[in-house]
Amino acid sequence: MKKKCMKRIRTQEFNEQNSDSENQNQSNKSDYVENIQKKLIESYEDQIVQLKTQINDYNNQTNSFLNNDALIKELALKITQLEKKDRKIIDVDRKSTNWSCLFH
Repeated sequence: MKKKCMKRIRTQEFNEQNSDSENQNQSNKSDYVENIQKKLIESYEDQIVQLKTQINDYNNQTNSFLNNDALIKELALKITQLEKKDRKIIDVDRKSTNWSCLFH
């Protein structure tokens, strides 16, 4: 009877030790998993910041292209207006030389 009791006690102690070591392993695993999760989250946050920066850069470039397009259109309009004024000046100059020829 004593042998059986001693055997039970040893078995219980062994099981408790195993249980403790399993809990320790699970705790270590959960710490490991937590560390990996933290690293992944940090990595994803960095990638999000980089993507936001790229989006801002793209939007700025797009706005710049739109502004350049507007400037080109405005310059083309001014050039057209200058050409019209130049033609008017040439026409007035021709008319004035024609009139001056008549008076000489």
